[in-house]
Amino acid sequence: MAELTGNEILGRALKNEGTKDLFFIMGGPMMHAENACAKEGIRPIDVRHEQAAALMAQAYSRLLQKPGVCMAASGPGVINLTTGVANALIDCAPVVAIGGSSPISQFGRQVFQEIDQLAIMKPCTKWADRVVNVKRIPEMVNTAFQKAMGGKPGPVYLDFPADVLYSKISEDEIDWGLSGRSLLRPRPMGEAARGEARGVWGGTCWLPSGRGRFAGAGRFVGPPAPRMAGRPAKAPVVG
Repeated sequence: MAELTGNEILGRALKNEGTKDLFFIMGGPMMHAENACAKEGIRPIDVRHEQAAALMAQAYSRLLQKPGVCMAASGPGVINLTTGVANALIDCAPVVAIGGSSPISQFGRQVFQEIDQLAIMKPCTKWADRVVNVKRIPEMVNTAFQKAMGGKPGPVYLDFPADVLYSKISEDEIDWGLSGRSLLRPRPMGEAARGEARGVWGGTCWLPSGRGRFAGAGRFVGPPAPRMAGRPAKAPVVG
């Protein structure tokens, strides 16, 4: 059986979850992971700052109603993701953030860009975890996608130590059992009658300003004619 590195497994696992686009900045220890994603047919979209990668993933997830994926290098790269990730948390956007980190075998020795990235990410995500076993990468990636979409959608973070990414394992030892498992549907907005009272009609959300609504895939639809006591009413002027 051929051997695969953690980088190659990560690229294949993301492909199995339906990832089509990746927002990132090239940097260690994620360089080979990003190349592996490109080889799997995932479109790499290089940005100029990690904050932009996270914010673009948030916009992507809102418009397409599926997880947006961003990736950053260790240390300051991951820290720079936090602004966009925190914004996604407030916005209930299912962003999957992936970050490289210092080798797990060297934790506590002040190796290159070592900092507790999980402690930084946990307050601004629904779920954050670290991959410590290369054979479980597909399982952990699927879990991240499930957590992002399940219940109230939101951002998640998965930490990849350098030695996990660069270690090799026989292909038949990798646990692909959960890879590509169907994503959970997000929590429904509630009963139709209650939704109407909150400004929701026909499964689309009306903007409070009365300017219109978003109806899937970012399509904007104008507002309905307001009515009072069964009769059309004059729409308020919005500046």
